Amino acid sequence: YPVPVHVQNSINNALGGSVDNAQLYTRFYLFENTIGTTREPVLDQKYVKLATSFQLVFQLRSSENIYIPYLRMQYTTRQWNELRLTNRADSLNTTTADIDNDATHYPAITWETYYFANQLLYHILFFVFFVIFLVIGVGLTILESCIFLKKKRGHGALDIEFSLKLIFFVVKNLSNAIFAVLFFQCLFWFWFFKNQRSALLLLPLDVDLIPYYICLPLGFILKLLQILIQTHVQTRLDLFFIDWEKTRGKIIENEGRSATGNVPISIWRTIYVARAWKKLSLKRQVSLEITLLFTLFFITGIGLIDLSSTFPNWNIKFGSLLDTLNIGYHPLLRYAIFSMVYVLTWGLFFVFKKYFWFRFIHNPITQFIDFCSVANISVLLLTERYFGYYIHGESVHQYSDTNMKEFNQNLYMEKEDAVLRRGLVADSPAQEQVFQIFLTEQFRNMYQQKLLIPLHEERAKAKNRYNLLSKTAKVDNTADNASGPLQEGGITVGFDERRKRKTQFEQIRLWKFLNPNWQRAPVESLYDAYTDLNEYLKGFFNKMRIDQQNIREMQLTNRLGIPPNLKKEPSSILYIDHKNSFTKSLLWDMETTFVVFNIFAFALFDLIFMQIPYIASIQSAFLAVFIVYLLNAALFLIRKYMSHWNTANKTLLDQRFL
Repeated sequence: YPVPVHVQNSINNALGGSVDNAQLYTRFYLFENTIGTTREPVLDQKYVKLATSFQLVFQLRSSENIYIPYLRMQYTTRQWNELRLTNRADSLNTTTADIDNDATHYPAITWETYYFANQLLYHILFFVFFVIFLVIGVGLTILESCIFLKKKRGHGALDIEFSLKLIFFVVKNLSNAIFAVLFFQCLFWFWFFKNQRSALLLLPLDVDLIPYYICLPLGFILKLLQILIQTHVQTRLDLFFIDWEKTRGKIIENEGRSATGNVPISIWRTIYVARAWKKLSLKRQVSLEITLLFTLFFITGIGLIDLSSTFPNWNIKFGSLLDTLNIGYHPLLRYAIFSMVYVLTWGLFFVFKKYFWFRFIHNPITQFIDFCSVANISVLLLTERYFGYYIHGESVHQYSDTNMKEFNQNLYMEKEDAVLRRGLVADSPAQEQVFQIFLTEQFRNMYQQKLLIPLHEERAKAKNRYNLLSKTAKVDNTADNASGPLQEGGITVGFDERRKRKTQFEQIRLWKFLNPNWQRAPVESLYDAYTDLNEYLKGFFNKMRIDQQNIREMQLTNRLGIPPNLKKEPSSILYIDHKNSFTKSLLWDMETTFVVFNIFAFALFDLIFMQIPYIASIQSAFLAVFIVYLLNAALFLIRKYMSHWNTANKTLLDQRFL
């Protein structure tokens, strides 16, 4: 059967048009010189027509059946004097490199074999999966918003806090829906394309990948926005360290005849607990560097990335065969390979850390709780207005700030079970120390009045003092060039004085930039408020320990995050938290978020680098992994800076010791 020829740029066919309505031919030529024929000799002809590209097109019809193949080609017109005559004398002086690098004088002909199929089923599946996961995401967003509003109990329901939370829920669930759609779609193409024994499935072409090209950067941007919002929220939480240490008595002077006050309680235990908290807030369960290193080893060192080639077979020799056959790579298969390898690598390390390392070797969470108990410091963390977490760190010994001998004796007595057990619940064998706390309106108002409102007022005063100083010290740049004195309010200000003011202002501005906690100056009223709040919280939790009715076990609704109806409760409620869920406010609990983000980032930048000439597949994977590492490092530095600022600001501790 004669193969039809489709000349794309002929007079009767529009370039890029469909073959269905095109005029087809039964023959073609490589060189045609009649277009420029004149009565002059052949060498004086002006134009010739040359064939430049051929594509043998196969369209899949059904299982192992194809439509009639056809030859798609294009012509180009050149001036005769542009072409080099290839007689024997010229060919002896012409090298292969000259021909390859001179497309004008030596036009090249390209040949491709083109396979495609109707991808209507692909678009339908993509749309169905997207709608299903989008509906699930919308449902989760509505549920989480309702739970958040119930925790707020109608206080400023439509304020900035709720708007930020709503945006967070939307971008989180939408990005997760996009990831799920892309992951399962790419996994579908990878599995069925590589396992087919006959021509059943062909990979989508670029024109069919438009939904993928839209969803991939959209998912990356949404997940990045989610991480930034979550970092902002988690680094602005209300944090307070409750010091349970008692004074050792009064200071006696003048040979025991007069008492000048109580023995001061050392602040160093609080500083060390704050340092440990800051360090814990920046910990991750699985090392990013090790995960990326092993992932890179599997996809490039072993060569699993070569499975993303358009060769429909598992039995392929990696590396050289792909270069020899000039087989390309498909973005859907590369996404499937990296996501599977990264998820499996991360999953193996996560299972190892959670069920072996953290259980038998070293667990930073439980060690921080133990450290609080040894230091006699409790932690109150309020993640929302009426909800938060409480880590009970009151020591079972009389004093924690003691010498080495007494300190080791206390630990030995606790080991031999010679003292009361730790925890807020009286002598409980489970030693409950972590709780979820639901606050009443009265408690929250008391917390605001005793610490947060005075803190904001002092920061506002400090800011006003700085603005006043900067206003008096700031000098217009045009005044520096004035030759004579400057009049300010009837007072003559000389050039040297203006220069001194400007230098002073620049030093203050630099100091403000290097010291983010500049707005809080040492104010005695703030430290009095801190001490007052510390005594109030000690009394509050002592009352909770005496009256055990408000310390409860978590029910199913509480585990799902649904808060109780505190309007019917006379006081705040503590729910025993056996799973240490206060880690939800730390970087510790953002592992899955960063897994999805890293997959999005790798797929996006790998797709970008693959479009750049002279960058091979392995080089593109290396560059994409490096970009992923840089993004994670930048996000970590942002979180570290904001966490440092929040800890110093909310606890009134000097940031230089954190």
